[in-house]
Amino acid sequence: MPYRVSWLVEERVVLQEFWGHLNAAELSGAVQEFAALMDAGTPPIHLISDAHAVESYPKSIGTYMKSFNYRPDPQRIGWLVVILPDSPVARFIGNTVPQVGIVGMRFRIVANYDEVVTFLAHQDETLTLPESIPSPY
Repeated sequence: MPYRVSWLVEERVVLQEFWGHLNAAELSGAVQEFAALMDAGTPPIHLISDAHAVESYPKSIGTYMKSFNYRPDPQRIGWLVVILPDSPVARFIGNTVPQVGIVGMRFRIVANYDEVVTFLAHQDETLTLPESIPSPY
């Protein structure tokens, strides 16, 4: 299972971490776990999706559409901030999937966790993020 979903900031910021070779079942599982946390959190709930260590992605946009079957309550959602490596495939997926996948979430693509902290601090002054993300691997 090359992913982990957990609270980074209890009830406010969800952290999804992906690594290795990602498939549709794992994407779907990560979305379901995010949905459960989203429903239990305190709005606005932000999502950090760290995909910088993914080695391969599903090739079909249809795969992503089927995996992202969750429609969050617009009153509960904050920002989706995606950490992606600097590659054409990753950037294409990162720019396309949030627009057609999790409807209603505002999103931003960044290169590293430092950029996440800077960005979310400007968007939500009520948050205090940890200085680093504990490694899942």
